[in-house]
Amino acid sequence: MMFRIISVLALVISIVWIIKVLKQLDLSISEALKIYFDELKTTPDLFKKNDLRANGSTKRVFTVITLLLFDLLFLTGFFPVIFFGIHLSGILLLLHVAVAPLFAVSLMILLVISAESNKFNESEIQFEKGLEVSKSGISKILFWLLAIVSLPLMLSIVLGMYPIFGTEGQANLLELHRYSVLLFSILVFLQIGFILRIQKENK
Repeated sequence: MMFRIISVLALVISIVWIIKVLKQLDLSISEALKIYFDELKTTPDLFKKNDLRANGSTKRVFTVITLLLFDLLFLTGFFPVIFFGIHLSGILLLLHVAVAPLFAVSLMILLVISAESNKFNESEIQFEKGLEVSKSGISKILFWLLAIVSLPLMLSIVLGMYPIFGTEGQANLLELHRYSVLLFSILVFLQIGFILRIQKENK
């Protein structure tokens, strides 16, 4: 029950913040979704043209794929908890388990190919007049936080499959997984918001 309440509050706040960012950028939710689905439609063309190495296309492809897989895991993982207060079961569980390994692989590839571009530079974090962090600096901080949180997120569920921690240990690993997923989801929402702002400023 506690996890359900925390999840609802955290996700509502995150979604409201995203909507606020979209309004600041003069984008409606439908327009933002259209941009996202257009990216999904154009991604297969990059494979057909064998154009993955051009203009950061590899990063773009894995960003879209990872986000799509995240959406599926998010919906199958949180839908039964938030709306019905029950654990995963049935078809939703099968879908969740089937998508999870693909997400893990896609996320790891995305983190590796994005690591170089997420190195900090002096202009992004300054201490001359107190701590000052630019939007790009915050986005990079969120990137590395996502990388860190992804470790307990994936390891907790993998280790929980083996009977080496006992019943209580497996229950604790499941709780760790649930809260890691929640934190990861919040970070994803925040990252999307800051990336949208940075792209708007760079236009």
